[in-house]
Amino acid sequence: MLPEPTDERQQDTASQALLKAVCELAANPEKRVYAVMDGSQYSDLPQLLKEANVAHRPLYRYASDDYDVILGGPWLVDPYQAAISCSAGAPSSTDEVEDDLSEEVLQTRSAALSAKMMLSLQEGDPTGGGMLPVPEGDKVKVEERLRKIVLLSQGKPAVVFWSGENDLASERLYRHLRGLNRIFVPKTWRGPDVSDELLRSEKASPAAEGDLSASESGTFAAYEPFIFRHADANVMMQIIPVLDEAQLSHLFGPATQLLFAPGHEWGGGVKRARMAVSSDRPLGEPILMSQDMMASVSETRDQASRHKISGYLERNAGDHLKGMGEEERDIWIRSHIREARSLGVRSEAGLGRWCYLQAITGGRLTQQPGVTDYMTGGGEGTPDEKVRLLLKSVRAAAHRGVSA
Repeated sequence: MLPEPTDERQQDTASQALLKAVCELAANPEKRVYAVMDGSQYSDLPQLLKEANVAHRPLYRYASDDYDVILGGPWLVDPYQAAISCSAGAPSSTDEVEDDLSEEVLQTRSAALSAKMMLSLQEGDPTGGGMLPVPEGDKVKVEERLRKIVLLSQGKPAVVFWSGENDLASERLYRHLRGLNRIFVPKTWRGPDVSDELLRSEKASPAAEGDLSASESGTFAAYEPFIFRHADANVMMQIIPVLDEAQLSHLFGPATQLLFAPGHEWGGGVKRARMAVSSDRPLGEPILMSQDMMASVSETRDQASRHKISGYLERNAGDHLKGMGEEERDIWIRSHIREARSLGVRSEAGLGRWCYLQAITGGRLTQQPGVTDYMTGGGEGTPDEKVRLLLKSVRAAAHRGVSA
């Protein structure tokens, strides 16, 4: 079983340390390294990658008229190839995600790309205009592209690097990652909601789903599918430590190492997860989360949330909690998070607002006339929205009191 990802924080920034680590892998002739980037953290990631002249392809398939779903999904980035030009009949960003093109269109594009590749080879470009891998000895171009990838992700947990042996082709990794786009949670799971940031709802599933056989579909009958945000470093930091050996095997597939730099709230620095070399690991099999795994993920997320909420209270309501020690404050926050959830509050922001209101009222918020009825009654707005409006009204009242 894989231990928790190790921390490789150095004196350099996380981005510099990440670049150094992936360039070391790329310089090793026995290794290959690719990037998977999270399009949801950019306004137009494929355009940025095109400008950086790095080959890329979406891991979501075109399944509707909403190209934004594909644009905001994960993208496989190949530092061994240049971006394919949109001239000479090459596909545009939208074309890249169209799977159901006619045979005539495909033949026309194939002929145009072939002609462009041959012309580039004749002109002395060994990559055929970016359509062939970088020659084995040309590590400078690979490092340059890796530098551009890391630069694009600087300050964002928006890239995960996948490394394997030197026979790891991008097409093989692509097929594996397509199967990881969805993750399956037990339908009986009744714990805290984790779909806000960790997993996305099934809304985007037609674009993200892989191919399941009839027997596999039966296996998943007891599970609910979600979008697995495996291109987000923060998500990977939450998921990897809770997986068992079989699930880790499904996650890694043809890869032997994963490298990523999560945000400060998830440990910061550079994290590296490793698996032993194995040629018989399953490829493209979705991950099935158990009840215990979901509970572990929820507890990890709760710890991070309590830490952030504690900092928020320290900055905004410190005087009201100044008599509490760190452990006592954590217990206090735990109690009011449970209370807020019992009233339907789900988001981290909503939980933080509820704790703030409890802090400034000395823990007597629910004793105020009408508060509980307002939170649990009908009317417009979710409980999270009601907490936001409640805080807004309290601040307005306080402002009127000061002004008077």
